[in-house]
Amino acid sequence: DDLRGAELRGDDLRGAYLSGAYLRGAYLRGADLSGAYLRGAYLRGAYLRGAYLSGAYLSGKKIETAVVFNGLYDYIVIPYIVEGGERRIKMGCHDRSLEEWNSDFWNNNNEFPNDGSLKSNLRLMAFETAKKWFELYTQEEAKKK
Repeated sequence: DDLRGAELRGDDLRGAYLSGAYLRGAYLRGADLSGAYLRGAYLRGAYLRGAYLSGAYLSGKKIETAVVFNGLYDYIVIPYIVEGGERRIKMGCHDRSLEEWNSDFWNNNNEFPNDGSLKSNLRLMAFETAKKWFELYTQEEAKKK
């Protein structure tokens, strides 16, 4: 499905099958995506601020909580926690566990070589921001207990 640039602000997309959907530039602010299947969805440039992702599926895993960062580097960044507590980060088309990212962050030498360039440093900053979100989220959850 090509939903490029679609205006979906506040729409009820619960349970929608958006696997592989082309959502570049789609405006999804406040959209309810709980239970939606987003595996393989192209989200570059999608505006997801305030979108509800709890219960949505990325990489075939059900999301417990997530946050979306736009504008940190060339692609969208989604750190999320799935059922069972696994921490995952989607950066562009790469969706990996936190452990996989930590063991091989520089996995995209063609587009983002570890060369100290602004482009590579912005990608690293985006990754560090995602990790910081996990830390803050964990601290807040511990306070609730």
